[in-house]
This record gives sequence, C-alpha cells and structure tokens, in this order.
Amino acid sequence: MTTPDASQPDNAPLAALVETLLAGLPPALTAAVRLAALPRHLTDATLTLLLADPMVAGPPAVTVDAVKVTLVSTHLARQDGATLSFHPELRTTLLHWWRQRAPEQFVAHNRRLLDFWRDKAKTSPAPEEIDIVYHALAVDEEAGRLTLLTTFETALDYFQVEQAEALVAAARTLTPWLNETMRPMSGSLRLRRELPFISSSMRSMILLIKKMSELRRLPSSRLMDWSRRSF
Repeated sequence: MTTPDASQPDNAPLAALVETLLAGLPPALTAAVRLAALPRHLTDATLTLLLADPMVAGPPAVTVDAVKVTLVSTHLARQDGATLSFHPELRTTLLHWWRQRAPEQFVAHNRRLLDFWRDKAKTSPAPEEIDIVYHALAVDEEAGRLTLLTTFETALDYFQVEQAEALVAAARTLTPWLNETMRPMSGSLRLRRELPFISSSMRSMILLIKKMSELRRLPSSRLMDWSRRSF
C-alpha cells in the first residue's frame, strides 16, 4: 500500500500552467506525457514499456518519438544523452496528479517499471539499484523502505558514499514523508563523510575481509574486530 502524497506542489500557478499545457494536447498524447513522468529518467526502453498501456496504445498509437518531441518542445523535459529528464518542479506536479487522481494506476505502472529494472539487473553487470529502490518505494512503501535501507547499508559497508547519497536523494523525490527513515540515514552519511582518511590498502583489506566472511559464512563483526586489532 502506498501512502498518500505529502508533497503537494506549493506553486499552484505552475501546476495550473502544466494542466493548461496538457489540455491543449490530444488525449492520448496527454496520457503519454503523464506516463513519461513516472521513471526517474526516461529512456526509449522505459518509454516503450509505458506506451504499451491501453490509454495510449491507440489507434492511433502514440510513438516514442512523438512523446520525446513533445516533452522537449514544451520544455517539460530536457535531452541528456540517451535519456530525457523532466524539470524537477514540473515532474513533482505530474507525480502529484498521479497520487491524487489515479493512485491505483500509479502503483500498477511503477510495478511494471520495477519488474523491468529487476529483470535487467539479472543480466546487467551494473544493475540500476537506485531505480529498483525508487520503484519499490512507489509500489509498496513498507517493502520499499526495507529495500532502501538494505541497499543503503550495503553501499556504506563498501564505501560507496556517492551511491548511498544518490539513494537518499532519489527516495526523497518520491517519498518526502519518510522523515523517520531519512533522518538516521542522513546521520550515517554525515558520519561516513567525517571518518578519518582510510588508505586504499586498508580499504581493500576491509573489503577482502567482508568477502571472506561471506564465503566462510562467519559473522562479519568477528572478522571486523580481528581486523581492527591487527592494524
């Protein structure tokens, strides 16, 4: 179950402007633009997946190129290499529409995107963990919160501070009501940034110990205690 959106846009004139703009488009293209706001970053693959929805499947069908041209020409999104990125304030307005007007479809579409990224992670050498966490939160807040915390702690364990920061930032764009979860996570990030400099050789040793723990099924805490006594 997804908690109702607590991030109602403060800029009501901007929200009205977006709705006026969408009202001037053909209905199927309007629906496609709303769908396009659901992923964090829009690619041809995710847009093709979303356009399979009966609302926009036609006839006549809305094409990927038509949606991309519309997003750029209306300044709703900008091209960034192979992806399209909505302007944050405009995307917040569109996400709020989904939360308030079509919450069940919001969950259903995010579930499809979650399945897409999970399937991709099975074969990708660098799975998009941030997208998996993001859409998991959109589908089910409680289960998504567990996924977020687990992925966050793993990133910190392996000194991937930037990855941990990106997870928090992505989650906040979707779920600003998770203050109780975000507060200790932000504290953990501050502590990790303030840690004394760790040499690359020491970092490699700690990571090796973690791998040994996994392979030997020994408690990581015992090995970490041993490592601290040994240096």
